[in-house]
Parts: sequence; C-alpha cells; structure tokens
Amino acid sequence: IYILGLLLFSNIAISQTQNYWTKKSDFSGLKRERAVSFSINGKGYVATGVDTTNLVQNDLWEYDPTTDSWTQMADILGDSRRNAIGFAIDDKGYIGTGMNHAEAAFGTTLSDFIQYDPVTNTWIAKANFPGSFGNGVYFATGFSADSKGYICGGKRGPNNYTAEFWEYKPSTNTWIQRQDFPGGVRYQLCSFTVDNLGYIGLGIDQDVYRKDIWQYNPSTDLWTQKNDFLGGERGAVSTFSLGQRGFVCLGSDGGFKGDLWEYNPFS
Repeated sequence: IYILGLLLFSNIAISQTQNYWTKKSDFSGLKRERAVSFSINGKGYVATGVDTTNLVQNDLWEYDPTTDSWTQMADILGDSRRNAIGFAIDDKGYIGTGMNHAEAAFGTTLSDFIQYDPVTNTWIAKANFPGSFGNGVYFATGFSADSKGYICGGKRGPNNYTAEFWEYKPSTNTWIQRQDFPGGVRYQLCSFTVDNLGYIGLGIDQDVYRKDIWQYNPSTDLWTQKNDFLGGERGAVSTFSLGQRGFVCLGSDGGFKGDLWEYNPFS
C-alpha cells in the first residue's frame, strides 16, 4: 500500500509539473489574427492573416524552439489571404483557400493550393482545391493524416456555407471528395489528428455555435460522433496534438476564451 501510494503521488506530481506554460520569444512578424500554421521537423511556421491596420498578409515565419528565435522565410505564392487552411504532410507544408481581403464584400474567395519546401525555402503551386464548385472557400479547417491532407467545411460567401470534405493526395497531386461532414454546414470549425485519425468539430452552424466532435477514419471514409467538447460551444479555436492527445485552446462564443482542454481519444 505504501509503495502504491508513492507511485500514485509521483504520477500526480509528474502530471501537474508537466501542465504548465513557458513564455517564449514574441512572434517577430506584425501583430495579426486569422493566420495559419503548421510544423515540420521540429520547427513551427506561421503565415498570412490580417494585421492591426486591416491589411491582409502573405508572409511566412519560421520558429526554431532550440534557439527560441523567429526567421522570416519566402513569401507565399499567389494572393495575400486570411482564414486559409494550413497543414504539413511528411516534410512539406501546405497552405490553401482563404479570402484575399479583410472585408469579404471587397475580396475574392480563393481556391489555390501551394506547397512549401523548408529545405529550399521555396513554394510550388499544386492542383487547385476543387470544392465549392471550384470557387474556393474560407473559414474552413484542414488537417493531415496517413500522408494525405483534408479540407472540411467553410464559408463560400455571405450566408453560404458548406459541409464538403475533400482529400488531397500529394503523390499524385489529386483531390478526391469524401463523405460530407455529418455535423452539417459549418465554418470556424477546428481539427486535429491522433493516430492517423482526424477529429473535427465545434465552429458555427450558420448562426449557432456548436460543441460536437466527430472522428474521421481515412482508411474507411467513415465518420463517428464522439463526446461533445466539455468547454462549451465556440468557434475559431486553436488546436494541436501532442503524443496521443488532442488539445483545444482559446476561441470565441461571442466573448474571447482563454482555457485549454485535453482530449483523450482512447477514453
């Protein structure tokens, strides 16, 4: 009993000491919102978005955690944009879709899709995103699983939303439409990946914030509803994965949120 007690105390202590934040170097680009990000080989990348003067950006910044430093890299190809999607597949980064103006009434919804090579610091245009009849989308979510990329949902234009779900295969540079997101039309939704399974949810169903979470299996093209997010309805959150856990942070339900939640897909 004494040994078991020590082990239990040690596990609690370890979990508590691992659950903390450490401030790192501030982002070296302009202050902004509605940017995208991905990570490759232990480095983080942040691109595009809208700055505090309401200008849409096309820059790319690399964060090196070993030196706690930021470096500006090659600007993305094509239009500056906001509310795009970003993810990494193997050792390449991908950015696509989005809106090219801070005000949608004056902008164009984008459908282009570009690949970033961190070794050569270069961008290459890939096959355009064919969803929404080829007219593009913004406020969608994107993730990668099993060496493929996925784009889900988003906004086509004023009062025009979608539940479409598309798969991108880099080896053939082709897109395939998969089963629609079963939660219905959605924008400002989020996603993360654990064990090559995608988890998608939250966001806004037209005018209603949602808290549902769905699992997508790329090998079977099947969706399974999971436990609702305990933090409550919200959109525009940040997500990431560490090990075999998913994390949901920040967001808005009409007011700004500052909490962090961990999801265990095995329980």
